[in-house]
Amino acid sequence: MRALTPWRSVEQVRSSLVHSVGRTANGRWSWKYDTAISTLHSSYGDPSSRWTALERIEAPTLLVRGEDSDITDAGIVERMAGLIPSSQIASVPDAGHRVAGDNPSEFNSVLRRFLSSLPERAGRVEDS
Repeated sequence: MRALTPWRSVEQVRSSLVHSVGRTANGRWSWKYDTAISTLHSSYGDPSSRWTALERIEAPTLLVRGEDSDITDAGIVERMAGLIPSSQIASVPDAGHRVAGDNPSEFNSVLRRFLSSLPERAGRVEDS
């Protein structure tokens, strides 16, 4: 795991693994995740419909990509941003696909910048 994410400290890798894997009833190790997620992904139907769904997003959107991601390339994120109105792209150095875990400091920084760029709205929970 360390070889796959060299920008993470040994402590980060260990903590991530402790929370991400577990032993199954037969004693084997397995990733902890909800298997319904894979079912959900396969139930989307035609993959091209996912692209048209992006055009319906109305909320300001931040697309965050780790510069070293081997899963999502920059061209895909740019295509997504072109379809999502009011979207911004943030590229995080020293991070792969799991950006928040790979480079939490920079992830938090880009997230704070994005959130502080949003206009104030009346009726926020903290305002009530």
